[in-house]
Amino acid sequence: MQPNRAWHTSAPWRIMAQLVLLAAALGIWPAAKAQMHLGPNLPFAWHEDTTAAIHLDEFLALPESALQRSQVPVSLGYTASALWLKTFLPASAFEGKDGWLTVGPNFINDIAVYFRPAGSDGAWTRKSAGDLWPGKRGDIDYRFAVFNIPAPAPDSPGYDVVFRAESDSALLLKATLWTPAGLSEHTAKSTGFWSFYFGLAAISFGLALLLAIFIRKPFLWSICLFSLTYMLVACIEGFINWLLGDYAPNLQHYLTSVLNLMAFSSLLWMWAEMLEFRQHAPRVYRFVLGAAVLIALLTLLIPLGQYALAVKMQTLIFGVGVATFLVWPLVLYFQKKISLGLLLLGMSPLVYFATGIMAQLSLYGLIPYYDAIYVVWQYALMLNILTVLGLAVHRVQTQNRQTREKRLLARELQLEREANVHQRQFIGMVAHEFRTPLAIISSALQNLRLTPINDAQREIRYDKIQRATDRLVQLTDNCLADSRLSSANLYLDRQSTDLVGLTRSVIDLFNTASEHHIKLTINGKPTLRVPGLVVLSADAALLRIALSNLLDNALKHTDPGPINIDISTFADTVAVSITDTGPGIPAEYAERIFERYQRVESPGRRTNGTGLGLHVAQEIATAHGGTLVLKPNHPQGCQFILTLPAKSSAKKRQ
Repeated sequence: MQPNRAWHTSAPWRIMAQLVLLAAALGIWPAAKAQMHLGPNLPFAWHEDTTAAIHLDEFLALPESALQRSQVPVSLGYTASALWLKTFLPASAFEGKDGWLTVGPNFINDIAVYFRPAGSDGAWTRKSAGDLWPGKRGDIDYRFAVFNIPAPAPDSPGYDVVFRAESDSALLLKATLWTPAGLSEHTAKSTGFWSFYFGLAAISFGLALLLAIFIRKPFLWSICLFSLTYMLVACIEGFINWLLGDYAPNLQHYLTSVLNLMAFSSLLWMWAEMLEFRQHAPRVYRFVLGAAVLIALLTLLIPLGQYALAVKMQTLIFGVGVATFLVWPLVLYFQKKISLGLLLLGMSPLVYFATGIMAQLSLYGLIPYYDAIYVVWQYALMLNILTVLGLAVHRVQTQNRQTREKRLLARELQLEREANVHQRQFIGMVAHEFRTPLAIISSALQNLRLTPINDAQREIRYDKIQRATDRLVQLTDNCLADSRLSSANLYLDRQSTDLVGLTRSVIDLFNTASEHHIKLTINGKPTLRVPGLVVLSADAALLRIALSNLLDNALKHTDPGPINIDISTFADTVAVSITDTGPGIPAEYAERIFERYQRVESPGRRTNGTGLGLHVAQEIATAHGGTLVLKPNHPQGCQFILTLPAKSSAKKRQ
């Protein structure tokens, strides 16, 4: 098996690397001048409320021993607890202007922010947001909750701030205090970045969908399903509620949960299709597909309020699936069932998987939470999909090429079989056709040798021998002409040819059959035996064969009676029409009479000939730049018209 060249020349890797560098060069990365981050710049104390029932005053009354200190964002994982934390916003962070506080992430059900001047015993100002919050999400229309915090009074050191968060998804809290200029710069760069990101996402998804619709391969449908993970990114970044919140306020909340489960389910399916488990390891394929379906069915737990349980079960099932993908590709590679290139490409989803696992570990609080993890995860998603799309296109091209080659081979085999059948038929027909004139010659010679006969009887036998010999010559000429006309380097020995004289010589050859009357006219009028009436530049030998075949065809299918041959002259062409009074050609043969070895079954007549006559005649006409067609065709006879280019100096006398 040859290595998969897609690994070495994979366009998606190069394209994505260039686009990422372009994004960085243009400055459309999400980072901007943030004033204060909860954690690194704003140390805080926090408490996990396992009952999710305590109020603000109760939290403030907790002893210091009940609180934990941290300088990194805290994540409690998938829990029913509520997270309380408090911090201090110094007046210096406001730079004498109102501050803008962003809170998130977007998948948190309920977020409350309380603030009041530091050291004050006054009332707390409350701001509310969250994925299920029924009211307005923040003080400005943006995809994250953004709250306005007035600039502290000149004599105030700042604000005491308390946060409360509760969620049936992973529970963590992020908050950043911005100056107006800093927030404007951040939103401008962020909007540019996500426009760039989702533009590429739309292109990759659209390409996958078009390929899936037109090519209908399971691999491509698995890419389409996995591409829905882009919608998960849109949910996490708050675009769904930002665009559709007024029309479907809870859509983002449920989509986040469903798409999170479906991302891992579709990844298993796409992974199995990518490594061709269906062909090389069908049992493993069914096992992995079963795991993917099982994860997809976990979405039924979401309406029951058991999303946390679904995530835990998904993690377990997916872990088993990943273990399978770590072992079986190597097994298939060493069994020589897949190439090294396909093995390496098949391992590319591990990048997405690794970043996804890190994101999950940070959500569970097992490792510190960093935004960079999600940035890498989002790009790993795009890199993975584009890489797989590149593989899909490469695979489709390979399959199409193989299909074309198979069709070509099948066609060649079919043609060879047909040629063998035709060859056997032709040999049988030729043997039969040669046997009859040879038998006539043999019988006539025996009569001449053994039987006393007079001169008149001797002439009759000589005529039979002559006709039989002419028939043998005609059969031989047809075979040789067919071989010559089939040559790629056909040469015509064009000379000035007297068409009328040539036609007369052919008629004289057949006029020995006294039961038929062959009549020759020019432009519908009888003509005398005057040479040079119509002169063409033609290969006389081939043209004689064509006319002989047409006249022989008319004689074979016509009862004793007239056969009319007319030579019509026009400005640029000369047409020779041969009209018989036979039964005509059946409709089922009319379309195929010029095919090689095709013989016409006339009603009530025994079919003779090799099936080459009309085919050779048409090939000769085509070689001269003319045509041979069947015109009127009815039970009272038919007419063949041979049209040839006229020589400019042709004489037209009558």
